[in-house]
Amino acid sequence: MRFLKSIFKFMPARAEFFNNRLLRISPRSALNDPYDSHPFSSDLDKPIEIYVAIGRGHIYKEPRKAENHLRGTGVISFTEVVDNILMWSHYANSHKGVAVEFNPKHDYFHSIQRVRYTTQRPDLRTQYSEIMAPELYFKSDQWMYEKEWRLVKSTQMGNCVLDSITKTILPMSLATKTMPPTHFIMSTVPTDAIKSVFFGCMAEQTTIDEILETINTTPEIKHINCYKTKLNPDKFELIFEPLQPPCA
Repeated sequence: MRFLKSIFKFMPARAEFFNNRLLRISPRSALNDPYDSHPFSSDLDKPIEIYVAIGRGHIYKEPRKAENHLRGTGVISFTEVVDNILMWSHYANSHKGVAVEFNPKHDYFHSIQRVRYTTQRPDLRTQYSEIMAPELYFKSDQWMYEKEWRLVKSTQMGNCVLDSITKTILPMSLATKTMPPTHFIMSTVPTDAIKSVFFGCMAEQTTIDEILETINTTPEIKHINCYKTKLNPDKFELIFEPLQPPCA
């Protein structure tokens, strides 16, 4: 962690992010790896100790059955690479989106941990008993290209609820078990944790202009550096060119 200079979040080009700085705390049902949060076979027939509140605040254990495994826990995923072509394709709307660069040494990321990749699935709670919720930090080596880092948070630690249809920000009091699947629990990233934004090579110019306008007219984020991704004509690699005039 001390040697990690930057972490990145790939996302569609959402201009509103630079106004509200909201990231989704994704529940297990929204994760694209079916093994995320999935208990090991030795856990299936007995109650297991679950960390009910993960992250900043009170942390305690409670015996729960496997079917209630890590209920109320979510993930915010990041990566240590910005030049991976597959990541841009899979998570940044096929290169039409953005990658936002963050400072991993900011206090917001104090509990971030890297994901570990293995060829064989270990008996996590036996072999890694010192790690909170190890099911969330070990993945098949088929995911290794992502070089993922994770913030694991209790959904109770969200700052607000976002209606993904209307883009309306709602109070956390609406974060209930029965809330619609289009309502997301969100976490607010401090403005000084954001370093840069990289626009995908297929990003539309109107979207780029809208985000640049937001950055240049919002004093607390005018420090954000901006880059446009281009294709290297001679190699399978991405080139990042500073946008002119500078955003800062």
